[in-house]
Amino acid sequence: MILGLSVGPAMAEKVLRVAPHADLKNLDPIWTTAYITRNHGYMVYDTL
Repeated sequence: MILGLSVGPAMAEKVLRVAPHADLKNLDPIWTTAYITRNHGYMVYDTL
């Protein structure tokens, strides 16, 4: 069975405002277990 998928235009970009709970001291989520670093990594690599 073949299903037709309608592809619409991409959504407009919006500003994501974030209020972190701590200072970002380490940018590498591989070497730390800090939630602030993990969350920053998610936002940088667009996996929200």
